[in-house]
Amino acid sequence: MLLSFSETFLEADFLENAAGSSIQQSGIILNLGTGSLNAGQEELASRESSLFRDITLTANGPAIVLRSALGFSALDSYRERDALMKKWKHVHEIFPLPHLKNTGLWRSEKQTVGKISMNFWFAAAGTDCGIHNEHDFLEIHTQIWGTGHMQKFHQRSADTLYQDILMTPGFTHKPFCSDDLRYPWHRYYSDTDCIWLAVEFTV
Repeated sequence: MLLSFSETFLEADFLENAAGSSIQQSGIILNLGTGSLNAGQEELASRESSLFRDITLTANGPAIVLRSALGFSALDSYRERDALMKKWKHVHEIFPLPHLKNTGLWRSEKQTVGKISMNFWFAAAGTDCGIHNEHDFLEIHTQIWGTGHMQKFHQRSADTLYQDILMTPGFTHKPFCSDDLRYPWHRYYSDTDCIWLAVEFTV
């Protein structure tokens, strides 16, 4: 099922049952299930992703496949960035908080399938997406283009950083929250123009 927030240059295909699906050209596969997913001879753990090409998925379970004719190189900028900034919602429209008013961050439409909600984000180069620690869902992020960081902090201050996870195309970080959905202070920070997939699980 092609997700509604897909773009002409970037498709997000939701597979309720991934078994038997083939990837001919380059694509990012994200395992949404609780068990492992076999991608050719490789195994993706739960909520893990990677770049693949010319493989067949051979295990049951949900997944997302991201495809683009542009490829997934960690480029510095995108020819579509101006169009996205006009089409997608600015973060301040979604979360009308004073500190987000001038933040270079835009979100696509969001779609929910069962207990999973998904959308794209675009951040301009050098964007601090805001330190926060409150979610009522389990979230992960899959890097599509550009390079950025998922960072954890002891307090709501950038100088209390204690973990810095580099986000490169095809990579998904592990969930940050505890079983009862308690999060450390954390943020996304973009080095270059970045697009990533956000996935929220209702638990």
